[in-house]
Amino acid sequence: MTMRIVKIFLLLILLFILTYIALNYNLVIYGIRQLKGQMHIIMNARPVNEIINVQSVSEENIAKLLLIQKVRQFAIDSLGLNNSSNYTTFYDQHNKPVLWVLTACPPFELKPYEW
Repeated sequence: MTMRIVKIFLLLILLFILTYIALNYNLVIYGIRQLKGQMHIIMNARPVNEIINVQSVSEENIAKLLLIQKVRQFAIDSLGLNNSSNYTTFYDQHNKPVLWVLTACPPFELKPYEW
């Protein structure tokens, strides 16, 4: 009897998930595409130390990366911030935007339009 209730419960959950996907197909596809893009960035980010040692990186970019490392170390040593993995990797976006922010409102109004 208990196993039957578990099967019915799991079937109802599956039915709920499939119904949600069917009713919100565009939203689900959007989320999957966002996940794919974020995973691409995470998987292709390289350690800053590795980037600094690459011959093809310009001196200007190396100087910027070294400055970021100094600022990060200052924040850890002097400001007491946690030593985490933040600002230790670099993703080369090849001058393409990673994020677009779109803001809209009706003409001559500051009332936001939500879609």
